[in-house]
Amino acid sequence: MALTWGTKFSVANHGDPQQGEWSRGTQSTQQFGALGETFLDGKRHSQPLVVEIWIHNLFATPADLAAATEAIEAHINQEPEVLTVSGQSYGKCRLDRLEITRRANTPDKLWLAMGNLHFTRMRPPS
Repeated sequence: MALTWGTKFSVANHGDPQQGEWSRGTQSTQQFGALGETFLDGKRHSQPLVVEIWIHNLFATPADLAAATEAIEAHINQEPEVLTVSGQSYGKCRLDRLEITRRANTPDKLWLAMGNLHFTRMRPPS
């Protein structure tokens, strides 16, 4: 199955999403001269998601591979969209960065890249 991020792009080869801890908004306040402290604990609001991917499509040159990675990077920090990985939906997610961990060429002299897509899930599931 594929990884699809809204209408922006899809990637055929990927790993399972690695989900980080949900972030919570908190605030601690202490007034000068008053004893004690006020603590506000907000709801969960964002969660990091990392998905390992392979970018390969029979790229003949490193420049062709670079063009493919730049096409993905062009969507960084755009409006959040639904992220679907192997049929599982993760709600509204923002693409934070593409991290290329390895570039290689095959014995057939075709280029590919391995890396991670870093997303931020914008709200907890309902």
